[in-house]
Amino acid sequence: MQIYNQRKNSWESTKWTVRTPATCSVLKQYESVLMALEEMASCSSPETSAKANGLHGTFLKGNTVLGLLMAEDLMGDLECLNTSLQLRKQTLSGMLEAVDHVKTSMQVKRTEEHFDVLFSKATAVATKLDLQPIQIPHVRKPTKRYTGQAAAHIHPDAQSLYRVQFYNALDTVNTQFIERFEQAGFHKLQQLENVLLHGDMDKVVEEYPELNSRLLQVQLAMFGANYTYETSSDVASIIREMVPEKKLDRLDLEGIRSSRRSDKRKKAFGSFT
Repeated sequence: MQIYNQRKNSWESTKWTVRTPATCSVLKQYESVLMALEEMASCSSPETSAKANGLHGTFLKGNTVLGLLMAEDLMGDLECLNTSLQLRKQTLSGMLEAVDHVKTSMQVKRTEEHFDVLFSKATAVATKLDLQPIQIPHVRKPTKRYTGQAAAHIHPDAQSLYRVQFYNALDTVNTQFIERFEQAGFHKLQQLENVLLHGDMDKVVEEYPELNSRLLQVQLAMFGANYTYETSSDVASIIREMVPEKKLDRLDLEGIRSSRRSDKRKKAFGSFT
């Protein structure tokens, strides 16, 4: 049963919500990871040994620690957002509100003070585990035909270089938020959802000629009085379970057949059998 529950939990999690815990585990057990890779490099098959040796060399660099810390800092908020967006009871209004919270969190991170904390943590781990210090990768100077007489820009230190890269990642996230969640169609769906869930008529209804706002308001009020729902998915489930012929069950068909005026009704409406 315990194994079944573990597998069930792994199935329920998606790849969008498991990367941060994995990164945290590596950072917390960084020394153990180094020892395991070193052992695999010396005792495994040639193919596995080559891969383990390459990973071991990468993990010996302080740049790797900094990269993991930056990824953890960014992915943590994004995976919380992904979890919120995948909730079965989530609404469009709730989705947009969650996105706004994460956007605010990302803006707070875009400061020198915040990045300096990450850089200091990475430097401390590299010093403690005797890793290679965080350094600037080799910079290849462009030819003068592309730059002219101007001097190529070179960052003075590694902290300055990776701060810019961290800012670029934050800006990319913000751009994706704008492209994905600030679309006109998305906001129109939100307005329609508010009409459906709360019964408050909006001008967006007038854009659909097949909808009668006056009748729709009455129908939504009757629907809300008879059913309990929180999201548009709940409404869809209720409608799917409704049987169109339900009212026919209430008719006394035997009484209609035996009625004195059954011949007239048959002539007007057809046979009841």
